[in-house]
Amino acid sequence: MKDDSNLCYFLRAHKICGALSGTACDGANLNCKFYKTEKMFLDARDSTIQRCRERGKCIDCKYRPVPCKLSSETQKEEFVTV
Repeated sequence: MKDDSNLCYFLRAHKICGALSGTACDGANLNCKFYKTEKMFLDARDSTIQRCRERGKCIDCKYRPVPCKLSSETQKEEFVTV
């Protein structure tokens, strides 16, 4: 059984890198500068949210229905288009 927890978070169907439109990606290339596992992606995102909270930047967020939620506080949400 393949361990999907080590695959690149940005890997999409047909081995396309979601971070670079149209770029081939096997999902396991550690040398790819966009390579992050889902855990690495969520940890980096949560760290950024913590900084935004500390600086008071979450109040006027227009990109998410509930701004500045950590991954531990919610399920995955869709981005809101403005």
